[in-house]
Amino acid sequence: MPLYEYACAECGERFERLTTARARDTRSACPSCGSEATDRVPSSFALGRPSKPASSCTNCCPGGTCGL
Repeated sequence: MPLYEYACAECGERFERLTTARARDTRSACPSCGSEATDRVPSSFALGRPSKPASSCTNCCPGGTCGL
């Protein structure tokens, strides 16, 4: 089964869900806030950049996207 990425319209959380291609557009509850206002978004892997800034980055690179 493919892994799809989703974003919550309520809290902004991005999360992944392992699901069939047929059910990929079915809304599911956000793991952070429980809202079902979620939409499938382009994968950060497919776009070639991280979905969130690296937590250990100390402003050494633009956008905090280095691999530190």
